[in-house]
Amino acid sequence: MNKIIDSRQLLAFVELASTGSFTAAAKNLFLTQSAISHSMKSLENEMECKLIDKIGKKIILTYEGELLLESAKKILQDMKEVRFELNRSEELQKTRLRIATSPAICKYFMPEVLREFLICFPDCKFDIQSCDTPQSFDLLRNQKVDLAISLKPEKEVDLEFIELFTDELMLVYPNSHKWASKPTLVLSDICEENLFLYRKSSYTYRIVMDHFKRVGSVPTTVTEMDDVDSMKELIKVGIGVGILPIWAIRKENASNTLEVRAFSSSKLTRTWGVSYLRGKNINMAEQTLVQLCKDAVLSSFGG
Repeated sequence: MNKIIDSRQLLAFVELASTGSFTAAAKNLFLTQSAISHSMKSLENEMECKLIDKIGKKIILTYEGELLLESAKKILQDMKEVRFELNRSEELQKTRLRIATSPAICKYFMPEVLREFLICFPDCKFDIQSCDTPQSFDLLRNQKVDLAISLKPEKEVDLEFIELFTDELMLVYPNSHKWASKPTLVLSDICEENLFLYRKSSYTYRIVMDHFKRVGSVPTTVTEMDDVDSMKELIKVGIGVGILPIWAIRKENASNTLEVRAFSSSKLTRTWGVSYLRGKNINMAEQTLVQLCKDAVLSSFGG
């Protein structure tokens, strides 16, 4: 007895045991009496034992039939529960979107994107995890989030990436700083300052420090920060200078409270986009979010 039991045969068997009648079982299952009879014969052949006896018009179970009945009921109930959970999971996926992104992207980029997204999917529940790119990749791998708006993966072959935009990291300083009167900056000017950088575990920190190593000098004092707004406030009062993207300081630059200057040696750029696990099928809600991110790039970052 190596064949897998057909669940339809089990359903017919349980219904026949419940009603004690081929006619009633067939009616309840919207089948013919011959279909019920055929299912019982096939089931008995597969089980290699007699399961039912017919006394007059009444159907009764044999001892083996009684044993099978309890197991059959449990199997059918388990299948019903699994089907319910699968349907529930499918519905949940349609109405839930989990995103990981950096605190800065969350503040300066996501509000408008999510506002437009909820117009398209008003019943969708979304969850945003605020974290650095390496942590967002871990969340993707552990299936804690569906998408990550992150910097471009470096060596992560298990991830797919949809490019959104490239930004440039700039030197940021208050308008009262001595750099304001200097037409050009040399490397020593930067390295002698207290330099505010995003936390050491971030891709941005690695990009900046790799740049300094390539040009042959490393800042003597680096202060790691978790929050862009706190970093800007400390720069405003002259405690140090920072390295930030222009989109994070537009307001301060427009009001002349903070000045920006590009690196003279070479541009320091990053590529942002949407990361997700390789092989994942992007559903309609996720595709919509990606397109809204692309639209936001055109309006906010100029493409």
